[in-house]
Amino acid sequence: MLLPAASFAGGCSVTGDESIAAETSTWHGPCVERIADGNGAAVFYDQGHTRIATFYGAVKQGEPQLGVYELGSGFKVVANSHDIDDPQTRIDAFRAAQAAALATAKRFEKEHNRDSAAYYTDAAKTLGKQID
Repeated sequence: MLLPAASFAGGCSVTGDESIAAETSTWHGPCVERIADGNGAAVFYDQGHTRIATFYGAVKQGEPQLGVYELGSGFKVVANSHDIDDPQTRIDAFRAAQAAALATAKRFEKEHNRDSAAYYTDAAKTLGKQID
């Protein structure tokens, strides 16, 4: 399901996992015609605007391709067109997620948003620990 971007300038739509009951999303990454496309982070919110999940990784035409959802209960690997049970695929997904979190942190650094940059830098460290 393609979720609407949160109402802010430059918002892009991104598809959420069906198991995530999200009402809106915010994409931090490149967009093509207001659709998420590239490496970044998608934050999903419920009706009360509470963060319920974050996807870190590669998105193509609004759909997550390779990366990881961070959920309240842990992580969920996304690896379209790959064997999700293959250990190397899982490692690749976490590496893609880590790289996307770092890219998102750099975008916020360029905008002089230190708090968000620090948040995504910490997320990248957490994602990297899942590979070790």
